[in-house]
Amino acid sequence: MQHRTKHEPSSALLEVTLDPGEALMAEAGAMVARSPSLRTEVRLNAGRGPGSSGG
Repeated sequence: MQHRTKHEPSSALLEVTLDPGEALMAEAGAMVARSPSLRTEVRLNAGRGPGSSGG
């Protein structure tokens, strides 16, 4: 995985290049742009963080 920060400081953008088989997780609410050749998988991590109520 290679990464670089662009457009600092006011509109920072992290550009990430993944090798085959590597994965990247972005936090909920993050703006994500991707290459059309990249497979995207979305998961809901219910009950695994702040704001969830166990019960």
